[in-house]
Amino acid sequence: MNRVRPPKRITASRHQFKFSLLIWAISLVGQMAAPIALAADESHTDHSNADQPSRAIERSARPAATSATPRPTVNAARPSGTPRPSAPRPAASAGQQAGAQQPARRATPRPAATPRIETPAQTLERLRGPLTELQQLEQNLTGRLEALHLAQVDDLEGMANSAFLGQILTQVFNEARRRNWRQSERFRIFPVSSLYTEELNSRPSLFAQGRPVNQESLRVGIMGLTVGSTQRGLMLTASYQGGDANEIKAYLRTRKISDLLVESEREFQAFAVDLVDRFRDGNNRISRYLPVAGDTATWVLGCETLLAGRFCIQARVFDAKDTSLNVFIDALLGETASPQNQLIQSIRETNLRWPIDSTWISRGYRVCGCTGQHYGLDLASPIGTIVRSVQDGVVSRVANLPGWGRSVVIEHTLPDGRKYISLYAHLSRFAKGLRAGQNVRKGEIVALVGNSGRSSGPHLHLEIRPLIEGRDPLLLPSRDNRPIDPMRVLNLLHLFVDTSPDAVNAL
Repeated sequence: MNRVRPPKRITASRHQFKFSLLIWAISLVGQMAAPIALAADESHTDHSNADQPSRAIERSARPAATSATPRPTVNAARPSGTPRPSAPRPAASAGQQAGAQQPARRATPRPAATPRIETPAQTLERLRGPLTELQQLEQNLTGRLEALHLAQVDDLEGMANSAFLGQILTQVFNEARRRNWRQSERFRIFPVSSLYTEELNSRPSLFAQGRPVNQESLRVGIMGLTVGSTQRGLMLTASYQGGDANEIKAYLRTRKISDLLVESEREFQAFAVDLVDRFRDGNNRISRYLPVAGDTATWVLGCETLLAGRFCIQARVFDAKDTSLNVFIDALLGETASPQNQLIQSIRETNLRWPIDSTWISRGYRVCGCTGQHYGLDLASPIGTIVRSVQDGVVSRVANLPGWGRSVVIEHTLPDGRKYISLYAHLSRFAKGLRAGQNVRKGEIVALVGNSGRSSGPHLHLEIRPLIEGRDPLLLPSRDNRPIDPMRVLNLLHLFVDTSPDAVNAL
């Protein structure tokens, strides 16, 4: 026997009533929750919207919710086929009525944000700037022997190095774009004189190709490029290799420097092709890692080739995803936009030592709103490599810590009394007899590189953290107690020097 189905219009009516009742219930709950939200706003600061005062004003101006509308009585004895009445909707509150007028205000056009990355045409125009300035200088010095005599060699060689780097980066930029790379960071060309410390001045001057380098004229060029998820940073150093101090003046008077840079375009282009090839090289120590000469008795500037017969250049390619170019720019210029700026400057003035004599930076400091937080600096080295203290201090912990494995923590005190710690993690062994409370000197051996804890390969994980009284510095960092990027307090001049036997023997 077939079952009798109710008429479709009656079924539809039932669904319509249920839907209307649901809408009414949601609206009623929203009105009842309004005073609770207002009370919470008055007793608790909403940090997530602290930078949006307009929303806070709207919340505070919202009137209290009106009394709830009585629930309607449903008549169950209704004739078959009679449509059920829809549930009445509560009247809109004054706050909701005011909110209905807000879309017009939101629709007001805002000024376009300044693009973070300049266009290729703007980049090329800026890359030509140093050469244009050099050509103008040559023109101004023509026939003015007195002005040329008074000009400082440091300034003249510095301008020549900047123009040279501009030409090299132009060729790199064009070659990279041809292979579908795009610029991820604006390029910069600048001196690195801020890195020269008393320790450097007490040692022999910088050398390159067996010749002394004019330290004040040394220039560094930095550019970031990306394709897909791959990001690469390029850091170049350039030093003019003249026969004597007056050679640069003679060349500028005859406009020989600018002509030399223009005529060497093909040589620069071939070098640029080789650099872009390194971006995809399978050897991480060529295409992703930054070499560091942590300790050297003789400062030999890295010089992989001599271009245009006068300019010594050294190129470093590295992974720019974690190790941001802005860190290098800040550190090389001696600047930082960090809220911990004062503490960072104080630590830098103490001239920290690199913890490993010869190593590679495999991963940098990274803080983001993601799961890839990395509060330290990873230095790839074989197991058993010596690890040294970055500064004088007192050992506070020698233990096996969660995640970090075998670790050493050293407490350091600045001249003004403020304190910070240095953490050395993933170690294989501790120095013999090392214990908490022991005083250590800068450069003293404290452990050996290992692969303990959560580690993907042999390396040293170095962290620098501020020490606040009454707070454990090893706890999960907070916004006001965030670890310091070690790259901002270590001397980056160690990235440019070369301690290989060939480089030292060239002296």
